[in-house]
Amino acid sequence: MSCSINPGFQTFCRSFEQRDIIASIHLVPHHYPLAGYEKHWEYNMKWKDLLENWGMTSLKLKAGFLETEWKPTDPDKDAAWDLYVELLTRIATQPLAIEDGIEKTALESVHSLFPTTRAILKSRGRQCVEFTKLAVVVLNQVVHPFTAKWHRISVADGFSDPATCEQFRRELEVLRRQLVTYAKALADIAGVEDLTELNNTGA
Repeated sequence: MSCSINPGFQTFCRSFEQRDIIASIHLVPHHYPLAGYEKHWEYNMKWKDLLENWGMTSLKLKAGFLETEWKPTDPDKDAAWDLYVELLTRIATQPLAIEDGIEKTALESVHSLFPTTRAILKSRGRQCVEFTKLAVVVLNQVVHPFTAKWHRISVADGFSDPATCEQFRRELEVLRRQLVTYAKALADIAGVEDLTELNNTGA
């Protein structure tokens, strides 16, 4: 069996130049689970059970939809990988230090998830239906309320006020945790090792 390395993975590794990290990651045939990787979904699993396994039950979905079966295809897995790498490398999924002073940059990073997701959906085609369902709901229910609110404040020069910046950081941290959960779900769909906690230096 031949072993293939996703081009997105190669770009991710080159951009960060973390050769020691590369050595610790299992390289496996595309679409086969990693050794030690525990998948949290099964084919024909219902969406309601899937979201519960991923810790994403706060998403508001119609009861009828929650009872439908989850039937991912290879394009779904490819799309999940594409967006997973994007999330891993964004400010939006990393803790923002108080002294950074980059509120506008962080907001732009969050907002860029819209064109990034659209580009992935277009490139992967109409076969990644299951991924599309999840991605659209997360954008509309999780990302959009945050960007809509803070875009208006940013345009009004709200980030010149320290108290506003502090509030932004609090709300960004809430969003960051939601996006990390989303990234973990994407890793699960793609069948790859989750690296969201790789740079966690907390006690």
